[in-house]
Amino acid sequence: MGVGGDGGTGRRPPLIEVGEHQNNITTFPPLTKVFRPFFEPFQSLPAHLPSGMPKRARSTSPEPIRLQQRPKRVRPLSTGPPLSDELYLRIFTYLEITDLVACQLVCHRFYRIAGDSHVWKGAFYNSFIQPRLRQRPPTLTPSKPPDNEEKVRSQRLKRWLDDEAVSHTGADWKGLYKLRQNWLSGSCEVSEVEVAREGGELLVGLKDDSEPGFNLSTPLPFRNPTTLAIDTTSTTVIRFAIGFSTGSIALFTLDPTSHPPFTRTSTLPPSAPISALAYTHPYLASLTTTQEFTLYTTTTPTPTLISTLQSQTIEPPFTLGIREAAGGIYISIVYTFPLVLGGWSVGVQELRLSSSSSSSEIHSRIATSVPTSLAATSAASGFTSLKTPTSSLFALPEVLTKPTSISYSHPYLLLSHADNTLTVFLVSSIPSSLRISPGARLWGHTSAVSGAQVAGRGKAVSVSRRGGEVRVWELEKARGMRSVALVGERGGDDERKERENCWVGFDREQIVVLAREGNGAPGGGEGEVRGGRRVLVVYDFV
Repeated sequence: MGVGGDGGTGRRPPLIEVGEHQNNITTFPPLTKVFRPFFEPFQSLPAHLPSGMPKRARSTSPEPIRLQQRPKRVRPLSTGPPLSDELYLRIFTYLEITDLVACQLVCHRFYRIAGDSHVWKGAFYNSFIQPRLRQRPPTLTPSKPPDNEEKVRSQRLKRWLDDEAVSHTGADWKGLYKLRQNWLSGSCEVSEVEVAREGGELLVGLKDDSEPGFNLSTPLPFRNPTTLAIDTTSTTVIRFAIGFSTGSIALFTLDPTSHPPFTRTSTLPPSAPISALAYTHPYLASLTTTQEFTLYTTTTPTPTLISTLQSQTIEPPFTLGIREAAGGIYISIVYTFPLVLGGWSVGVQELRLSSSSSSSEIHSRIATSVPTSLAATSAASGFTSLKTPTSSLFALPEVLTKPTSISYSHPYLLLSHADNTLTVFLVSSIPSSLRISPGARLWGHTSAVSGAQVAGRGKAVSVSRRGGEVRVWELEKARGMRSVALVGERGGDDERKERENCWVGFDREQIVVLAREGNGAPGGGEGEVRGGRRVLVVYDFV
């Protein structure tokens, strides 16, 4: 009798293996034939065991086969029902910006909730609006907090929200936060647009709105344009004025939806070459190279002359400005003049037109950053038959080099110099007085500053004459005015090619620099480049 589960036959059942393919069955021989060398030494043993030795009982049940079981899947511990979107939205409002961005990468649901405008509205307010409310606005002299500080703070909040274009409903708060953060860190995308080849004059203006771009052209009534002014108050159409070297001024209205898009509304008679213009419909102010100031109203097809002033002592650069405030319309004339002891200073003459009165009476006043007795000439007296304030309000000024450009947006007055610096002044204009604070020097440029522009909300942009150094300044901080440098790289430029930055402007989303490229031919003055193409270098912060 054999050993094992053979059913009494004494032989093991054959092993069966099932292959990979169906009906592929292979039969193996018994183990005694396979392991014959192992069984040969035991063939000499007796056929029957001794009778005195008991036989082992045969197992009635085969030995169970132990299979390796797969580990059971461990389910995560249940924390209760899933949270609602409202609770997640509430939680996300307490996260830092880096954690908020990381949550958007978890899943589609978190991406949708973490990108909600309610979350980014709070982040925008806490990061940019609330710190500005806590700091006091810059003033001319230290003083105690006003009694109506809360009212002043609410007015500042409304003005800042209007400046940031977020006071209206439906604002893209995440996009606004990204835009503001890019301005502070200097993160932008740089591109270049060729606008003119060899020869010709080119004027650039920038209007801050959200309308799409277009490329339109119209012939000019005269040759050699010298200055351009854009009316920033209009929303449906674009009104602008162009001054020419002949002394003429042409007014245009641009409506891209009409045909033809350009309409020349009026043309003013020639005088001396126009050096500065300011246009806020319906008022137009001009200043010639012969220091003649003229103010018009454009309510009729033929502009009406309001006033003319004349000066013999102011020197360029100078600029004009028109703003509407409580009590009327204010027209500002900003100019420079030399000092007796050397150096230069700045003065502001302000004309006020009453918006409630039908008379054409003009009230005028002047302020300078130094006592009038220090002026080399009577330049500080401004234009004809105007009185100056007493000089006891001012201290001995720091000697300034001749400014290369002037930009004025109330209350900030910004001068650029050829010694790599800028100077910022604060202009205080109230019904009872007009004052200019002592200037503060701004350092940071590594070469001469060719141009600068300042906005009323305290942001300024300056550009060096050579290279691509552009700096963004935050002037609203009374202490520690900081700047961010933007350096644009241009691949494939010829080393012999020179670039001169001629103009800079900016709006909420981008900075535009007008540059002239040449082959290094010397010009009539120091650093002047003749010939070459003109390009617009655009720094986009979106």
